[in-house]
Amino acid sequence: ALLPVRAPFAGVVLSADVVAGEVVAAGTPLFVVVDPSRVLVTLHLDPGAARRAAAGQRAFFRPDGSAREHPATVVGVGAAADETTRTVPVRAEADNAAGTLRASTLGRGRVVFREEPRALVVPHAAVHPYRGRAVVFVRDPDFLVPDGPKAFHAREVTTGGQDDRHTEVVAGLAAGEVVATGNSGVLLDELTRTVGDR
Repeated sequence: ALLPVRAPFAGVVLSADVVAGEVVAAGTPLFVVVDPSRVLVTLHLDPGAARRAAAGQRAFFRPDGSAREHPATVVGVGAAADETTRTVPVRAEADNAAGTLRASTLGRGRVVFREEPRALVVPHAAVHPYRGRAVVFVRDPDFLVPDGPKAFHAREVTTGGQDDRHTEVVAGLAAGEVVATGNSGVLLDELTRTVGDR
């Protein structure tokens, strides 16, 4: 007595837990069928960032070894942090009609909390913590003037969002001002030596 087994939706067989001719009891799982056209991506955010995450936000996932970012949409935020990593799982759904995403793939992801087309940003390396605040080192406006002061001045700033390379500066810096990036740690060491501990 052979009975047909029909999947409830179109997809592919991910795994089979039976072999031909095996006798199974009613209710026994036989196959795992998935719809590969949509993929659920789990992003692990620190608790501070997770508080800003919400369903409907845009997200992106880049698999290891790939230069392409796959767009996704946040569909849920975990209610608890992982006991080991202390991160909060954020689930996002990505379109996979091309079939380029694979199950159990690792990579890097990001969630877009806010979009600001005219944001003022600086490289991460330009921003330093100092006495509980964020500072950048701004080039003196007369730096390029002959006999002008060849100096950078510490400036407290208020930071906002971040991406892979840049930090947003919300206050404390004007567009067009030049900040130190490479070797700016030397300036921080000098500030610490002359003014006091961080």
